[in-house]
This record gives sequence, C-alpha cells and structure tokens, in this order.
Amino acid sequence: MCHAHFEDKYLCRNNRISNIAVPTLKMRSPLTPPSTTSLQQLNLGHGPSPSSLTATMQEAALPSTSETNVHLNLGEKTTVKKAKSRVFLTNTEKYLQDKLVAASIKLSKMKNRFKKLSVNVKAAKQIASNPAVCDILENCTSTRKLLISMQCQEDHKKEKERRFTLQEKIASLSIFKQSPKGYRFLRFFLFCLLSKH
Repeated sequence: MCHAHFEDKYLCRNNRISNIAVPTLKMRSPLTPPSTTSLQQLNLGHGPSPSSLTATMQEAALPSTSETNVHLNLGEKTTVKKAKSRVFLTNTEKYLQDKLVAASIKLSKMKNRFKKLSVNVKAAKQIASNPAVCDILENCTSTRKLLISMQCQEDHKKEKERRFTLQEKIASLSIFKQSPKGYRFLRFFLFCLLSKH
C-alpha cells in the first residue's frame, strides 16, 4: 500500500502514515467470498468426503474383533494359571505337607544308600568267591585276620569315629613296640590303626 490510498488526515509529519490509518482511496471493489456450493463441489471432485475420512479414522483406531478376542483369551489363561498356583493351606495341612516332603527326601537318600550298598555287596561276593583270596584267608594267622577285619569295619569311617576292641588295641600295640617307624608307615598308607592320642 502507498500514500495514494490514504487521505491527508492520516498523514503525519515527515510524510509518514499513522498507525490507525485505513485505506479508502483508489480501492477496488471488495472481494466476494467463494460460495459454499462451489467449495462442496471442489471437495467432492478432488478428495474423499469428511464422513468417509472419519469412518476410516475410526476403523484404523479400533482393532479387529479377532485380535481383541485373542488378547482376552490370553488374559483369561494367565488368570487361570495364577489361580491354580495359589493354594492356601491350613496349619494341619501345612504340617502334613512338611512331613511328606521330609519323608520323600529321606526315602530318596535311603534309595541312594541302598544302591551303594548293593554295589559293595556284589564286589564283596566277587572277592569272596575268588579261590586265591580264600586260600590266603585260610593260611593267615589270627593277627592278620584281625587286621583284615579291622580294615573292613573301620575303613569307611572318619578318624575320630573309629572304635577298636581290646584285641585290636593289643595287636596294634605289639606292632608299634616292634617297629615305631613301620607302624607309622602302615598307619598312614596301608591300614586303619590306632593313633598315639
């Protein structure tokens, strides 16, 4: 806009236009706004209608029925599993359950012990059925037989858990009196003999 469109009353000094000036001179006819019918025709001709746009938006926002059913079914399954895992017991039921668990643990330990003993019994039978071993045992003296029985009885025990009879103590003492070094060698590497303490 230039000075030709404003009246003289809107002109300030230094040939400037005031802030509240309104152009009134040499103006064209006011522009007529476009009709609504033409806008509707343009909308219909070039793009989808607003109703169709809203429908597509609603379809995109809402998931399909099959997907919602799957989510609901999964939620139901998880709730059922949680309900099964949570079991509230009374004091007597809890006591009996603890007893049952302890009995099952004891039974499993006894089964393992029975397996080990059965293996040892089979090995002992094989050794006893060997004719060479039978000849050695028949020709052994009483002291040798006593030492062999000591190994069979006390070998699997710890050192502080071993207990000896009076005859075993006398035999060990007689070996120690004959050779203290030999007794130490036998005690540490070969036989389960008494210690000094």
